[in-house]
Amino acid sequence: MNTDSQSDSLPLAEALIEWSDAALVDVIRREERKADPAQIQEYRRWTLAGLREELRTPQPSAPLYPPLVSLLGLDRAWDRLIGAFKLSLQRGTFVLTGAYTKHGGHQRQVIPAGIAANLYIDAPSGSVFVGAVTPFYTAVTVWRAGVTLTDIVAASAMPEAIAATAASDRPLPPITDANVRALTDDEVFLLLEDHARRVVESPDAKLIAAGKISLMPIIRRKMLHRHNTGAMEDTLITETTVLANWIATKVPSHQAPTAGSIKNALRNEYQVLKA
Repeated sequence: MNTDSQSDSLPLAEALIEWSDAALVDVIRREERKADPAQIQEYRRWTLAGLREELRTPQPSAPLYPPLVSLLGLDRAWDRLIGAFKLSLQRGTFVLTGAYTKHGGHQRQVIPAGIAANLYIDAPSGSVFVGAVTPFYTAVTVWRAGVTLTDIVAASAMPEAIAATAASDRPLPPITDANVRALTDDEVFLLLEDHARRVVESPDAKLIAAGKISLMPIIRRKMLHRHNTGAMEDTLITETTVLANWIATKVPSHQAPTAGSIKNALRNEYQVLKA
């Protein structure tokens, strides 16, 4: 990971270039040089040069149609870089903040690491989406590890109430039916994040509401945990078989993904972890 820049934070597009593995950036650069200039202009994502240009209208996802065969190498290079960036977010190497736009608001918030795997990153506009038509967060900033939450809150000009909560060590009151609706979005995300952590790290914890949510993010998180603890298998099929057996124990009353579907969904992340 290239983090030589002395800045504690960078805009999203700049951080993708400056703080990503230089080898991954070099592969994208080589693929761009190999491509026909006319084809590059029609490329469905963006180019390294394009990330340096003025912000454009946020795009919630790349077009569904595949790129030209001659640009497949470039597309895969971007997949590897974005995949590695998301893993860095999940590991806590970087922290994202952005202006939360849901319901018309624009309050800056810390973007929970627990949803990193589900983010669609629209780097040129500095936005990230979570399966939404409108940007989930805009004006996204990337912070390097080691910067405290209190520092981020202060530098981001977040409301004083958030800063006070971040700095406080007060005991939390019980969450009940009477006060649960008073929780902020950040607090709800933190609860979900800790539930996911318990499911991954505790053999006895069961996953709630398995029939209403996608199981793949929690399986992805388990694979990352296995990698971090040195337990990840040497082959993709063996690892996904272990993951399929594991998730089946967490949702015994629901149909769980097969090893084959897990392999298709996590292939890129597995290859990044094994690289």
